[in-house]
Amino acid sequence: MLTTTTSRLAAQGPCDTGRETLLTFLAKPEPDDEPVSYATILDVLGLESAIWSMCAEPEHITLWRQFAVWCAAQVAPQALDFRSANAVAVAQRHLTGDATRDDLDAAWASACASAWDARQQASPRAAFAANAARDACAACARDLPDAFREIQSAAIWAAKADPTTDQASAFRRLVTTGHA
Repeated sequence: MLTTTTSRLAAQGPCDTGRETLLTFLAKPEPDDEPVSYATILDVLGLESAIWSMCAEPEHITLWRQFAVWCAAQVAPQALDFRSANAVAVAQRHLTGDATRDDLDAAWASACASAWDARQQASPRAAFAANAARDACAACARDLPDAFREIQSAAIWAAKADPTTDQASAFRRLVTTGHA
């Protein structure tokens, strides 16, 4: 089970409300170095804060990128064409070392074009799905801390494309088993 600490979270500059809510739940007067599970963060603060809290544990960047790619994969079929699904597939292959950075850059550009076309055709969900694919590619390509912003963005776009996607369950699986 993946954990962080309240002191590591505090070092990332969380919002005061989230910080205080978590500390109150944990019955702590101030941040410390005692482990707190990401599942607890999810339960106490919700998915958005749990995703934000990934930045406290950059050594798990590969898992965090897997989450972004999982989110994008759930909604890629809603895009108008194959480009978004292809971008997600390239991001997945990149995570396993089977696609190059050039492949990832090309997939990112293709997903950008897909998002643009969807907006031009007034298809918001298709554009959101393409944006999720684009940001999943960017999350795999970018260095820290930019990768964290792209991971968050991919999850947000995916949720807009399909609000019924159970990202919270996938996040919980990821932090408890290491697989989304």
